[in-house]
Amino acid sequence: QIPALPINARELPPGAPEGFEDAIGQFELNVSTTDEEVREGDPVNINIIVSGTGNLETMNVPRPVDSDGWKPYPASAQKRDDRRSASGYIIFKQFRRPLRPHNQIPPFRLVYFDPEEEAYVSLMSDPIPLTVKPSSGPARIGASPPAALPTRAVRCRCQSAAAVRAA
Repeated sequence: QIPALPINARELPPGAPEGFEDAIGQFELNVSTTDEEVREGDPVNINIIVSGTGNLETMNVPRPVDSDGWKPYPASAQKRDDRRSASGYIIFKQFRRPLRPHNQIPPFRLVYFDPEEEAYVSLMSDPIPLTVKPSSGPARIGASPPAALPTRAVRCRCQSAAAVRAA
């Protein structure tokens, strides 16, 4: 027979701050890039590392404080080998494309509940200096994707598979 395992589960206190997405534990946030200078419209590779103790396996990617003027792409999480451990880190890799000149990558924020302190904590990364030069290509209108290539209607005379085999 397996002995009972006592669990001390409590509800989270009310008043979770904006940005809280069920992260529970004690964490640190580190945001970096290898890009120092890009052209408007070129993607910027951003590495977001959350380390500490808690529910890292279900962690959502921290979000920037200000996304205005940026086109984000979905982040990918680097899988950890120690997934059964409550301590460790998770690395999110995300591309963001500047839609106009900027002088920095905005700070990212992680909001979590610290069960030791019994309080919500908001971590904010430092802004990262970045030079975004105007695009050297033709001017783009807004943040719309490039137009599709022109198409033309084609009439197709198709036969059924049985007709092709019979021929």
